[in-house]
Amino acid sequence: MSATSFWKSFCKITLTGSDSFPGLFTRAGDPVFRLGYGTLTLAACQKNVSAKTACYLFRQAAGLGINWFDTAEIYGNYEQLARFLKEIQPESVFISTKAYAYDAIGLRRSLDLARRRLDTDVIDLFMLHEQESEKTLAGHSAAFLALLEAKEKGVVRYVGVSTHATSVAETLAAVKEGSHAADPDFDVELYRETDVLFALLSRTGIGLLDGTAEMMRDACCRAATAGITVLGMKLFGGGHLLGRREDAVADAIAQDYVSAWSVGMGAPAEIETNAAWFRGAAPRSEALAASAAIPRRLRISDDCTRCGRCVARCKSGAMSLGPVKAVSDPAKCTLCSYCGYVCRDFAIKVY
Repeated sequence: MSATSFWKSFCKITLTGSDSFPGLFTRAGDPVFRLGYGTLTLAACQKNVSAKTACYLFRQAAGLGINWFDTAEIYGNYEQLARFLKEIQPESVFISTKAYAYDAIGLRRSLDLARRRLDTDVIDLFMLHEQESEKTLAGHSAAFLALLEAKEKGVVRYVGVSTHATSVAETLAAVKEGSHAADPDFDVELYRETDVLFALLSRTGIGLLDGTAEMMRDACCRAATAGITVLGMKLFGGGHLLGRREDAVADAIAQDYVSAWSVGMGAPAEIETNAAWFRGAAPRSEALAASAAIPRRLRISDDCTRCGRCVARCKSGAMSLGPVKAVSDPAKCTLCSYCGYVCRDFAIKVY
């Protein structure tokens, strides 16, 4: 039974497309559930919870069928997941991470760091983080080659690319299809080995670096049809769609070419509610009400020195320098926290 067919029966939902789209599997052979746990919410620039608290939340999620946990080197929360992995059978869950390394040395360093801090010999999925264009992919080719070498050695099971750019999804789709135009600066054969495309796929397209939500969906569908496993992020548009969560989940589930969605969750009620929706069930009214009452917003403290690093880092154009401190435009902000990671004064947090 294919992964898509499995989740048709498990989730009791009707998918509209082919059963041939590739899925991901844990080392124990179980298909990855269509709802994954995005752990950025628990990291230092957001809720900054203890490893003990994170482990409690991860165990709850696993008990509800969630078996994909996504992190990244920049999140700085490997220790949270390491504690969780010590308390379970690591083969029963799927761990993905990402790094900004652009050459082989940097990639190997990042991979060694992940394995050491997660206390695991094998990383299920390792990705190039936040690729911005075909030129960015070309500039990271040495790092991607090192990833493929790690896969060949069995240190990494799947290799991939994460992106907020429609052009990256279009490039990878074309490469996999065999329709990519000849370009001496781009290694087509190298990126034809891409297993996973982790893309920003919110309904509104908020946070996209280029193109539109429809263009990103079309590109990801092409990629999936060509044989790349597509994972989705920003299901709730960085918080902008929290008022229409059930509709956003229904819309995501209908995109059957997406094997799984990573969703940031920071409280038991959020985990319970989202897991119920992805199973095709109605959440408990108490959990639904409690999860709806949890706001998320970006806060900038008076410690801000207006250095401008956050403005330069923000790809959504949400940050600017006010007369006293940096300010964020809520209409553009995706609550990704990346501005907080470059703040030298630790003045930016997402709660």
